[in-house]
Amino acid sequence: MDDSTSDRKNFEMGANKTHFHSINVNFDRDLDLPDKFYDFKTAKEGDLYPETREKYEVYKAAEIGNIFPLNTKFSKAFGFTYTDSDGKEKPIYMGSYGLGSSRVMGVLVEKFADDNGLVWNKNVSPFDVHLISIKSNDKAEKVYKKLQDAGVEVLYDDREDVSAGNQFADADLIGIPVRLVVSTKSGDKVEWKERTSKDAELLTFGEVLQKLGK
Repeated sequence: MDDSTSDRKNFEMGANKTHFHSINVNFDRDLDLPDKFYDFKTAKEGDLYPETREKYEVYKAAEIGNIFPLNTKFSKAFGFTYTDSDGKEKPIYMGSYGLGSSRVMGVLVEKFADDNGLVWNKNVSPFDVHLISIKSNDKAEKVYKKLQDAGVEVLYDDREDVSAGNQFADADLIGIPVRLVVSTKSGDKVEWKERTSKDAELLTFGEVLQKLGK
């Protein structure tokens, strides 16, 4: 039972029957006093911290990693020991920690996605740029190869059976930081648009590499 019930007198509790309760219940008369009480209560906004009487503030958080104190369970099983200063063998205390890749993905979506889809941070994005070829053309192929030669990681959309609008929508949904578009309308330049911006601009290939830090 929760430690908040330890000093209760004449309290109410469930009667093991739906919609019925017992009242004026007391320890040592109606039920045995537990050997030990535990802190089961879940703190809520405004609850008081028992030691300082300060009010709890509640924040939202996301768990992306875990720490497990394993004690000596596995070291004893494997005979994993060390010799102490007195020359005695003792089991090693173990622990483990790690980040969950799927958890990280969930947090990225929760924190950075918008109505159109994901918004990858460039530090963790699977690609540097999302290159779109409008009506597959040789120029787009050349830009793709030149980007690869420059060490740029490229997601290349050269689909011919999908409209430009759908290609743009898919680019927003996937959320790579930079979208590059090559078409007959862009001439000798490449259209540059950042995922977090509404505006696009035409750049030379050299300017594209410069903005990518290559």
